[in-house]
Amino acid sequence: AEAYAKEVRLLLYLWDMGSSDVQKGKLTERLKRQKETAKDYQDTYKTLEKAEAIALSNHKVSLLMPKGLQRLREGLKSEKFQFDSVIGAKTANALLRWMRQQGTSSSEAMSNGVAAPARAGKTAQGAIASYQEFQQVALEVYDQLNRDYNLDNLVPIYR
Repeated sequence: AEAYAKEVRLLLYLWDMGSSDVQKGKLTERLKRQKETAKDYQDTYKTLEKAEAIALSNHKVSLLMPKGLQRLREGLKSEKFQFDSVIGAKTANALLRWMRQQGTSSSEAMSNGVAAPARAGKTAQGAIASYQEFQQVALEVYDQLNRDYNLDNLVPIYR
């Protein structure tokens, strides 16, 4: 489980740092926790390179598309992955950026029993987006009611 968590964290940090030509030293510094050394992550780099999720060249690391992103996505969704200690703001913010970029379809969100959040700037298809549009629709509905449902002109709807 620890090796799996290291892989997912490495992929997440690599993605957050730009995905391509990230200096291996900077990535490893971000990965390391207290009492860990760069040597503790050598197997993780080798495993991900063998799985064709990352590419290593001249002390630089790149996330390979689409396998690297797919492995990151699967890793974050997996129940095997969890943080085993307190995480820092950089890790939490990287995870938030990932979640925001990936988005959640309403069917996925509803299947989990959670309503999908409204996305700023986007309206549902057929939704009224402005007051002017609302006013026009309201007047059309009023005219239709006045014309079609006034009980033979006995009950008019007045303006």
